[in-house]
Amino acid sequence: MNIYEIRIYDHAGDLAMVLDKWNYLRYQQRINAAWNHQITVECSSDDPLVTKIRSIKKDYFVVIYRTDPITFNKDLVYEGFNYTRVDQVNKAGDVIFNLYGAGYTSLLNRRIVIPPDGLEQNVKTGKAESVAKGFVYDCCIGSIADRQIQGLTIEYDSATGNLTTQSIRYINLLTVIENSCSDGDVDFGIVGSVPPGNFEFQVRPVWGTDHRIGNPDGNVPLVFDLKRNNMEIPIFSYNSSEEKNYIYIGGQNSGVDRIIKEVADPEAISDSPWGRKEMFDDARREDTDDGLIASGNASLKEHEVQKTLSFNSRQTTGTRWLRNWKLGDLFNAVYFDETFEKQCTEVTVTVTSGGDAEATELVEMEMIDV
Repeated sequence: MNIYEIRIYDHAGDLAMVLDKWNYLRYQQRINAAWNHQITVECSSDDPLVTKIRSIKKDYFVVIYRTDPITFNKDLVYEGFNYTRVDQVNKAGDVIFNLYGAGYTSLLNRRIVIPPDGLEQNVKTGKAESVAKGFVYDCCIGSIADRQIQGLTIEYDSATGNLTTQSIRYINLLTVIENSCSDGDVDFGIVGSVPPGNFEFQVRPVWGTDHRIGNPDGNVPLVFDLKRNNMEIPIFSYNSSEEKNYIYIGGQNSGVDRIIKEVADPEAISDSPWGRKEMFDDARREDTDDGLIASGNASLKEHEVQKTLSFNSRQTTGTRWLRNWKLGDLFNAVYFDETFEKQCTEVTVTVTSGGDAEATELVEMEMIDV
C-alpha cells in the first residue's frame, strides 16, 4: 500500500499527473506562514516520466494525501504551488529531479500595501481579524484588476482578536498580516479547494483545537510527559537573568510632582535573600491609577523568571499525528512538577522509499508556549 499520493494539477485545476514514482518527500505545515515542500524523483533518461516532470510549470498545484497505515483514513496533508524544478544527470545517466514550492499563504507575499489615492499611508484600526482582512481585500480583491488574485476570497469577518492599529506604506502584505495578527493574538492562513484553484484567507483565534487539560470545549486532553512515553530529550530551563520583581511606575507630571506608583511580586522576592530586583516603568501615557498599576503588572509579567521546556514528540497509540493532534493544536507538557501550555506551530514530515508500506516516515513538531 502506498501511504502517500502526490497529485500535480495545471493552472486550470485539471489533474496533470499522479506522481507515483518518487524517492524522497519533505513537507512542512506551518501556522502564520507559508507551507513548503521538496520532492525528489530519480529515473532513467528514457523514462516517459522525464518529459512529464519537465512539463511542470511555475505555479502548477502540488496536492499531497496521506493514508493512515492503521485506520486507512485518507487526509489532505499538503497543498501549494510549484516554484522551482532542478534536474541533473548523474554519472550513470539517470535523471534526478528536485521540485520545490510553497503553500497558498505565500500568495500574500506577492503584494505590497499601497496607500489609497491622496493619502500618505493606509491606516486601519480595529480587531486584528478585521484589520488583516481589510488589508487583504485592499491588495488582492478590491484593488485594480491587475492586482486582483484570481480565485482568492475572504471568509466571513467575526471580528476576533485584540485591537490593533496599522499605518502602512509600501510594505509587503505578508509582513503586515503577520504584524497585525501577532498584535491581535490570532492565527491566519490561506486554505485551498479540491480540485485546486480557489483560495480563502482565514483568521482564527486558534488555528487548531484546544486539547489542554480542562479546556472549555470538552476536548480530550493531550499531555506529553516522560511517564507517558511520548516525550523524548526534554530540556528544561529556569532563567532568572532578566528578572525584575519590584516595579516603580512613573505617571504624568515631572520632577517632585511626578506620580509614582509601585507594584511587586513578594513571592519572587522571597525566593532569595537578595531577591529584590527593581526597574522603572515609564508610563507617562497613562492618566489613571488603574492604568499605571496595569502597566506595572505587565512589566512584572514580562520580566518574571522564564521557565521553558523543549522536547521531541514521540508518536504513541494515544498521541498520533492527525488522529490525536494536528497543526495549531493547544496541549499540555509535563516535566516533573512543571506543567506547560503549548501550541503546535509547525509540522515537518520527511518520507523515503516512495511512501509505500515500508517507508521511513519521520514526523517532527515545533511548538511555542502560550
